[in-house]
Amino acid sequence: MGQETAFKISDYIGKGMSISTAPRRLCEMAKEEFTVPQQFQFELFPSPMLPLAKMPDFTVPLECTTIGATQPAQYFSRTAPDHVDQNAILRLRRLPIPEAKVIRKLVECSRQGWLDGNQSVMYSHLSESVVTHFPLWVLTYWSLILDFKRDVRAYWVRSLDWVAKKKKTSRKNPARVALVEETMHILSMLPWGWAKPPGLSDSEPAHNLWRFLGPHWLAGSQQNDMLELLRHKVDSNPELAKKFRIQGVALAAKILEAHNAGSETYRSSQSFRWIRDIADDLVRNEAALISTAHLGKINDKPHWIGLVFDFSQPTATIRYGDSFGEPMPAQLLAACRWWIAQHSEAHLMLEDLPIGAQSDGFSCGMLVDNSLQHFVDSQVLLSVPGLSFVNARLEAFKKIAKWTLERLEVARALATLEDEDSDDRSDHLTATPVISISSDSDCDSAHDPRRTCPSLPHGKALVRC
Repeated sequence: MGQETAFKISDYIGKGMSISTAPRRLCEMAKEEFTVPQQFQFELFPSPMLPLAKMPDFTVPLECTTIGATQPAQYFSRTAPDHVDQNAILRLRRLPIPEAKVIRKLVECSRQGWLDGNQSVMYSHLSESVVTHFPLWVLTYWSLILDFKRDVRAYWVRSLDWVAKKKKTSRKNPARVALVEETMHILSMLPWGWAKPPGLSDSEPAHNLWRFLGPHWLAGSQQNDMLELLRHKVDSNPELAKKFRIQGVALAAKILEAHNAGSETYRSSQSFRWIRDIADDLVRNEAALISTAHLGKINDKPHWIGLVFDFSQPTATIRYGDSFGEPMPAQLLAACRWWIAQHSEAHLMLEDLPIGAQSDGFSCGMLVDNSLQHFVDSQVLLSVPGLSFVNARLEAFKKIAKWTLERLEVARALATLEDEDSDDRSDHLTATPVISISSDSDCDSAHDPRRTCPSLPHGKALVRC
């Protein structure tokens, strides 16, 4: 056999090749060109340990809204990039970035632009007499900063304003003032990029908790977190633990999937094993299964409802709570009865789950949580019309954030024990740095110069030009 032909990048760069047909090794080289160097990441982006209260103070570039260069070809250059020193880093943090649609175009064409022979990128949207040629990874920086500004920072500026406003308008309500002040103390400590620890529903970053602080609809992660808090309460009381079971928002969706798959597939497929085990335990121990369900896949409405399978009473019952007072959808009812019929001969009766009435477009999740808490513990008062959920939102945020902070303290203590000589150990507590670059080098798929991390939102994959 002859020796392998030596790989020469000059055989590919500027030769009119498409990135979609480029060899894997070339893809790896392209990935490196769009990687933000490690030594610049903590200078260009906020540290994952930056407290949420300090989020608005972190300097990020403005987005240029004036009409300027709009085509990718106007930004790319075949000139080698200038040396990146501290002065260049300061300029990157302060110079306005292109408008969003221009950045998206550049990101889509970035790998192909490199393969066509471009070595640097310019701030062509600005009118400057001196042109600086920046490395190609600046495109990644622009894109990530854009996501950070819109998907993280903007929400927290608004949420922090909401908390401050509640402090001013609640002076005649000492209990709320105390709760707001405690929330503000927590915000001054909770790192924005710290992932939620075990004991909560998932490992999403702390900055996604913004939905609790304001008149916002809650997503599945927040609903699951409140169910986990309810689980903590149930598990800490032997009597409650014997009677109640708690499951997350995935339960109803899985029941619907099983119903559509049919009995034979349900009984044999490993993917349904967890809900088979849940049903067996429910029937065997005559317990009450508590969950929250989303109606989106049933009636295309972004609405949360409360769902209880109650075998703790003489008559097995489904309890359904809708804050708009709507009846249980026939599709969901049929699937729930079918699911239980695979494990019991009991015919499930249908009853209303007591729940407060909703008068806005975003409080369904809080009303469901209140309803389920009341079902478990009658000492929890059921919401009445006109009752503000400000305190409930602050309480939910406080409990989740304190759980996270307590585990952060444990992580810091363990880190200190493992490496007492490290002066900056706390800067390395997260699993990944604030900015990470994708390890995917498959040229047959869309290219993404970013890897998701616990601090930044998921980025869109690059599309080949």
